[in-house]
Amino acid sequence: SPVAGGTTSGGGTFNSGDSVTVVATAKAGYAFAGWTEGGVAVSASASYTLVASANRSLVARFVPITYTISAIASPLVGGTTSGGGTFNSGNSVVVIATAKAGYAFTGWTEGGVGVSASASYTFVASANRSLVAGFAPITYRISTVASPVAGGMTTGGGSIKSGNSVTVVAIAKAGYAFTGWTEGGVAVSGSASYRFVASANRNLVAGFAPSSATGMIRSVTIASPVDGGNEASGEIQLAATAPVGGATVLLFSSDSRVLTVPVSVFVPAGQKSVSFTARTSTLIQAVSVKVTATLGSSVEGAIVLILPPH
Repeated sequence: SPVAGGTTSGGGTFNSGDSVTVVATAKAGYAFAGWTEGGVAVSASASYTLVASANRSLVARFVPITYTISAIASPLVGGTTSGGGTFNSGNSVVVIATAKAGYAFTGWTEGGVGVSASASYTFVASANRSLVAGFAPITYRISTVASPVAGGMTTGGGSIKSGNSVTVVAIAKAGYAFTGWTEGGVAVSGSASYRFVASANRNLVAGFAPSSATGMIRSVTIASPVDGGNEASGEIQLAATAPVGGATVLLFSSDSRVLTVPVSVFVPAGQKSVSFTARTSTLIQAVSVKVTATLGSSVEGAIVLILPPH
């Protein structure tokens, strides 16, 4: 019982006092659970020996063999798994690994050994199993180049994890002005400092064009004095209007812990000035910080006095 669980042998007609041995043999996927008579257990041995002393109706009980299949994600932030549980021996099992945003499935392992490269792994239950679905962050290659190379240089490319913020910066060399970022010949940004989220491999080109002396800096000014913990407005004045493609002015603070300025400020073509915002930290005593603006070979500076809050 059940008939599908196994077979029995040894029953028949016997003389009183004869020794009788009945044997229960489990079929594949089943295990012997004991002999019963009238619902009462009489032996746990598959080979049960008794002395014939009465008519007897013995039942060999069989139960399906079950296995526990566990499926976990590693790391947990990388994805989820489904399909684990308890299964009868011989049953088909399907475990599925689903990657979360920014991650890719790398394969199923068991005890550190690879068992399947398919996110949907099918097998027959024949033993307890502890399966691990591996996930790894998706990374994208962000390449940046200057065009022409003599016109400037770029920073900020590399191998970036999916979803991470990326900032690429174009820096014009003396005699050149930044004209914009392109990708595949299509313009993507007019800012020398271009920020975006990594979601694909990208090949960015920073364009540069020769600039005339009309793009040189006349002055850089920042409201001073300013109370610490506040913002201060600044302005860059060029000697003449910015050339075609505009001009990117680089800014530098002699103490960025006290006064923070943008890495660069873009002056659109045809304009002579542009405003920017600086941020100050709260201080306990007055501090002077120098801000330097650079455009090609032209360099101008300004001193900012930062006071403790009143």
